[in-house]
Amino acid sequence: MWPHKPRILFLSAMPMNYSMFRPIHKRIKQVSDTDVFIAPTDKKRIQDYLNLGLSEKEIISYPLANLAMWDAVIEADFISPDWWEHFRIQIFHGVAAKATATEKDYRYHSSLPRYDAVFFANRDDCEQALRLNLLKNAEAGAVVGMAALDEVLHNSKVEYRISLKEKLLPPRWQNSHVILYAPTWGDASSFTRQAKETLQALAATHSFIIVKPHPRCLLGNVADTGLSLASYLKELFPDGNYLLRTGIPYEIMPIADMIVSDFSSIIFEFALLKKSMYLFEAKNHGEKVADKKQYEMLRACCRVFREGEPVVFETAAPSSELLLAMDEMCGKYFANPGKATDKAVEELVKRSIIKLNTAQ
Repeated sequence: MWPHKPRILFLSAMPMNYSMFRPIHKRIKQVSDTDVFIAPTDKKRIQDYLNLGLSEKEIISYPLANLAMWDAVIEADFISPDWWEHFRIQIFHGVAAKATATEKDYRYHSSLPRYDAVFFANRDDCEQALRLNLLKNAEAGAVVGMAALDEVLHNSKVEYRISLKEKLLPPRWQNSHVILYAPTWGDASSFTRQAKETLQALAATHSFIIVKPHPRCLLGNVADTGLSLASYLKELFPDGNYLLRTGIPYEIMPIADMIVSDFSSIIFEFALLKKSMYLFEAKNHGEKVADKKQYEMLRACCRVFREGEPVVFETAAPSSELLLAMDEMCGKYFANPGKATDKAVEELVKRSIIKLNTAQ
C-alpha cells in the first residue's frame, strides 16, 4: 500500500514544454488517481496553459511548488534549480542536435546526471548518453519516444483533418493546398536572414499558409518593412489565405501538405507525416548544428532553399527518394511512434511514480 496519494509536478518554462507532457498528463488522469500539478516558471503565461486545457486547480505557483513534497518532478527542458531534491525525470522537447552558447549538443546536456530517470526519444541518444557517462546510473535511461507526436499521428486521420480544416480555414480555402511555415529563432533562421523573401515566395504559391513562428519572431518587425509579423501578413495576404498560429503546433501539423522550416525539431517531427519538407540553409548554419551526420540525414529528406538564392516553393508531393529518406530518419530518431504515451506511463508505473487504478 502507498502511504499517500501519489503527487507529480511538471515544471514548465513555457507552454511548448507542457505540450511534450500533455498526452502523458491526460493518460495519467485516465488510468490512476495520481494528482498532477503544473508549475509555470513565468506566472505571466498562466492563461496560455489554461488555453491548453488545464484547469486553474491544476496550476500551482513556482514558489509554492518548492515547499510541497512530490513523488516526482518532470521536466521537458533543463530548468531544475540546484536545490530541487525531489525525484527528477527528464522527457526532452525535441531531437534536433542543436549547439547552443552553453552546450556542444543540447541532446547531451551537462545537467543530465542530475536526473533519476531520463526518457529518450530514441535508442541512439540513450546509448550515446550512457557512453558519455551522462546518466546517474545505467537504469536511469529509458527509450520512450515523444508522447506529443502520438497526437500528431492520431490526428492525421482523414476525418480529423477535414473537421480541423472546417474549423480553421475560411470556406473558400478548405480544399486548397496548405503550407505550414514554422520558423525558429536565432542568427541562422530563415526569419532572421530573409523573412520577407520567404513570406513573399509562400504568398506566390497561392496556397493557404499557416505561420507558426517561434515566440521571439513576434517581438520585432519583418526585415525592413517596419511592420510586425501580424501586420505584414495582413498586408501580404489580402485574400485572407493565411493563419497566424502562436500556440502549440501539433494540432495543425496534420492538415499541412508541406512544411517550410529551419534546422529545428519541428521539421524532424513533420517527417512522420511523409509530406513535402523545405529546409532553409543559412550561410552559417553549421555553427548551430552539433551532429553533422544528423543534419545530412535531415537534408536528404528535404528540398533545400539557401540564403541569398531566389526562393521558389513547389507544391508537388515528395519523391519516392525523399519518402525513403524520411522513413530512415524517423526510424532512427523516433521510438514507439504513436505509442510513446503508453511507454511513458509504463515507465512511471515501473519506477513506482504512479499506481494504476485497481480496475486497470
